[in-house]
Amino acid sequence: MEVPSIFLNRILAYAAKRNGSNLHLAVGNLPMARIDDKLLAVEEESIITSELISKIIDLLVSEEEKKKLNEDKEIVIVKELAGEFRFRINIFYQKNFPAINFHFIPSAVKGLPDLRLPLILNNLIKLNS
Repeated sequence: MEVPSIFLNRILAYAAKRNGSNLHLAVGNLPMARIDDKLLAVEEESIITSELISKIIDLLVSEEEKKKLNEDKEIVIVKELAGEFRFRINIFYQKNFPAINFHFIPSAVKGLPDLRLPLILNNLIKLNS
């Protein structure tokens, strides 16, 4: 079996290099990356097994978080992985199997042009009330 940390780093890097916003891992499916608002299977990888996803969860959560996950069947955490990427990670149960969604948190705040908002909104930002 593949080392979970190597697998996780590889698929997160795959999504990051393509400016993906999300990565979805569910038992019985290929990893799925949301790139340019399209959900795409990571074809180069194999189907996610229950054993692999459990080991990834063990890497990501503390004992206290694991207790909360077992009680609530869902947990949302924020982690920095690979020393530079921040993620909002939602771990939950789907059809009695654990699943994980990673949402990339950008390191830089986007400006109005990046968000494709009208520049006139700059005037609103400058108002005190």
